[in-house]
Amino acid sequence: MHIAKKQLLTIGAFVVMSLGVSAFMMYIALDHNPMGEFLEYQEQPGERKGKIQWLHLLDLGFLWFVFSLLAFGAIALFIKVALRLFSR
Repeated sequence: MHIAKKQLLTIGAFVVMSLGVSAFMMYIALDHNPMGEFLEYQEQPGERKGKIQWLHLLDLGFLWFVFSLLAFGAIALFIKVALRLFSR
């Protein structure tokens, strides 16, 4: 199966954008962590000192990576189909 260079570039761009989305969501999870799910507080809950719960955080990052990759792929497919239908 031959994949064109343009398709590889598109897939690479989707992967990079999905990594960005998942990293951003992981940052938000650590920043807004009132229940201590992603950061186990060792001192006062208002401080950002503690042990990171990597299993929960990487699980969240992986799920956001997959969902955003599928969303970007679906949007690209929709645009490709729409351009083909309306260019006739």
